Amino acid sequence: MGDYNQELDLAVMDKFAEYVDAYTEACNIETIKFDDDIAEIMTANRETLKEMSANDLNAWAVRLISFAFYVQSELNNATTKRDWCNEVMNHLVAKHYDHEAFMKYEVRRKMCALEVNNTLGTRVEKIHTYMQARVTLLTDKVGDVRKMADTLNQMAKRKDYS
Repeated sequence: MGDYNQELDLAVMDKFAEYVDAYTEACNIETIKFDDDIAEIMTANRETLKEMSANDLNAWAVRLISFAFYVQSELNNATTKRDWCNEVMNHLVAKHYDHEAFMKYEVRRKMCALEVNNTLGTRVEKIHTYMQARVTLLTDKVGDVRKMADTLNQMAKRKDYS
């Protein structure tokens, strides 16, 4: 990633930190506004599903799959940002690496981030923590939505065959 100019990086990091804060607030998975169709699908009860035709179940499955694609794109964005933070922290840790002292990489990384004069490391570590939480939430959500879509498809197949 090249040599880092601390002052330039801090100015860029201010903008990046503002963006990440706005991003995590605006795109938090719990506050995503589902349209009425997605909310209806995700909260449908057993009786509703039993009464639906195979075509309706397939239509709902397609809606859920498109929603899963949206969540997957959010996951990809968060993963990219998390990986960028890892790259910056790897560079900062390597810069402050003492070949004489042995300690676990994670400990060295935290020490580098908490170093008094290293506000860049502190900010990058904070953003990394946000992005890691985001990746975890979205990974679980994508899997759940895809399972729901698969279940609806299976129900539709059973109704078609009966």
